[in-house]
Amino acid sequence: MTEYLIRPNDTDSFLKVDAETLSGALQEYGALPTDGPGDYRYKIGQAELAIAYEEPGLQVWFEGDTEQQSCDEIVEAIAESLVKDNPTGTYVVPL
Repeated sequence: MTEYLIRPNDTDSFLKVDAETLSGALQEYGALPTDGPGDYRYKIGQAELAIAYEEPGLQVWFEGDTEQQSCDEIVEAIAESLVKDNPTGTYVVPL
């Protein structure tokens, strides 16, 4: 399992997440919403991407057949999409 944390640059605030924004960021990867653990969950190819609210930000993890480079790229796309609703910005922490 590959895991990340997306955190707000402003550590005094929580990340605002919009489901449509997430879906838009993941559209180019062929992500389809699916059921399972996490606040948001998508199927991408043979893998599943889960996103859950955690106190310092969003925990993002991949289950199934994934490549590290693809995971990094997808998580960066998610973090960039969140800037629209989080003007102080975000950053990614690989776990």
